[in-house]
Amino acid sequence: MSVGSGQEILLVDDDERVRTVLHALLKKKGYRVRLASDNSSALMNVVFNGPTLALVVLDMKMPGLDGERTLQGIRALHADLPCLVYSAFCDQAAMERMQLGGYFDFLAKPSTMKELLAKIASMLEKYPRGNPPEPAVIDAAPAT
Repeated sequence: MSVGSGQEILLVDDDERVRTVLHALLKKKGYRVRLASDNSSALMNVVFNGPTLALVVLDMKMPGLDGERTLQGIRALHADLPCLVYSAFCDQAAMERMQLGGYFDFLAKPSTMKELLAKIASMLEKYPRGNPPEPAVIDAAPAT
């Protein structure tokens, strides 16, 4: 899917200014946007809206649960829900642990809006939701 195809994105950031600017930008580009100001709200959003979400954009450093634990919670609820960690801080060991589950990418703050939009579009293309894989073909021939 391309930019502006109406996919639903959950934006999780404790900085109200970041949420406001990114919300406006993403809506202008044709995305539907849900907002969460902390990781607990993010997890509740995933509980109730997980099937309709195409992507989570997640800050790492926020009050309460850290981003890594939030990502673990998201994966426990919807293992195929892609997460873009968009943060000024992420140590290498945490990055390696988060990459193990797949459906993951990282973009360092600050970045340009163009870089963020490109990363989002790339992830939506790489990890489309709602398109289940083709069913496996099973040989139903009777055993002899």
